[in-house]
Amino acid sequence: MKTDARVRYTCKVIQDAFLDILKEKPISRITVKEVCDKAEINRGTFYKHYQDCYDLLDKIEEEGLREFEKMLASIEAAGAQAALTAILNTLRDNSTLIQALNTPASGQRFIQRLSGRCFLYMEQWLGPVQKDDRSMVRRDAGFAFLAGGSSSVIQRWLRDGMREPPEEIAALIIDFCEGIAAKFAAARGITYDKLCEELRDCYDGYHFTHNSIGMYNPFSLLNAFKRKEFGSYWFETGTPTYLVKLLKKHHYDLER
Repeated sequence: MKTDARVRYTCKVIQDAFLDILKEKPISRITVKEVCDKAEINRGTFYKHYQDCYDLLDKIEEEGLREFEKMLASIEAAGAQAALTAILNTLRDNSTLIQALNTPASGQRFIQRLSGRCFLYMEQWLGPVQKDDRSMVRRDAGFAFLAGGSSSVIQRWLRDGMREPPEEIAALIIDFCEGIAAKFAAARGITYDKLCEELRDCYDGYHFTHNSIGMYNPFSLLNAFKRKEFGSYWFETGTPTYLVKLLKKHHYDLER
């Protein structure tokens, strides 16, 4: 038991030293020696617990995410706005760790990962829907856009010190999402339900990893809402520009 307490203390000293340095410079410029000097430990002690600074950051983030997920799992909320408010309140209650990891030098990686975890829980809080295709499509498309679009708003709120009440930010996000969806449908000259169907046909079924659950492609979905038109946005990011230009230049017949 004493050994466990000593290990926890050592890891906390290392983590605190690393987070202090991370406020000043990106992880790519932080050395193990620098962390050890600040924590007043030797390199051998560091390597007993971490492979390098990147491993240290991963373990800090994973520990923070696990603790945050425990809190999310205990939340009871019904409806999108109530769920968003609950998430924002939980974020504010744990602002010390979040602000330590949410620095310009860290590239806001932790906040992006945290936002993703938050919205894994939102679906279970949105309440029951009718068991028909239209209701499910509307709910899934709305959830996907809400998750993708609101993450940037939440990141800005965290970066600015969480001055506004969580209830105000949650209401703002819902208003934005509903308004943008309505404008997209109007620009297409279709109903909201029809828009949801087209979004499903174009962007549903994306997988982050092999055998993972299919979801709406967030990159394509956000671009579609921004431009108010459908396109192969994700495919275009992986299309070799050089090859495309070469094919056009030599008028290559792709049908051959």
